[in-house]
Amino acid sequence: MEAWILLLAVLIPPSPVLASWNGTIGCRKIRPPPDGGIRYPGLTQEQIHSIEILPVAYEIEFVCRVNRELDGPRVRKCLDNGMWTDMDKHSRCLRNCSRLALKLENGYVVTRERFRVPVEGTVVEYHCNPGFILVGSSSRICTKYGKWNTSKPICKVDRTVSRLPHSEYGVFTALSPQHGECFGEGEVCDAVQDWCRRFSL
Repeated sequence: MEAWILLLAVLIPPSPVLASWNGTIGCRKIRPPPDGGIRYPGLTQEQIHSIEILPVAYEIEFVCRVNRELDGPRVRKCLDNGMWTDMDKHSRCLRNCSRLALKLENGYVVTRERFRVPVEGTVVEYHCNPGFILVGSSSRICTKYGKWNTSKPICKVDRTVSRLPHSEYGVFTALSPQHGECFGEGEVCDAVQDWCRRFSL
């Protein structure tokens, strides 16, 4: 009976995770980023707290708290040399800022951020459509506190522009008729071009 047990022990090696508990081959656990954590697939909470070395080829996953985005590698793998992959790259949890800052009525927003939501360090620039002027700051920065550093600007009709270039329809005078901004006698709204046009009489 003992011979069979010994044979089974040779033919069926222990799982990689269990094998690492009593040995030193593998990678040492690394600290999670601030405002984040690490997932250890296949391990219980007790095992996570008791072991210090994880086996070669084992993978860990970085996660962040709510309202934060991960910047850097999400998954790291234990290599034969006892190092985790991408150790030259940091994994950070960045705070989110409100996405409402990415929309501007009667204008548009420019950002080069690579995240799906604005995070700390994101810079946005505001521009108004022709016939509108920007009131407020032309740019905003998402801070490490998850707040924008300035108030959101607005685009107001530029009422100082009385005559714009002529077209085949007449003379352009104002924009955004859907908001009731057309004014002056003889103006007509063209829904397709979204312009207010003054016909020469």
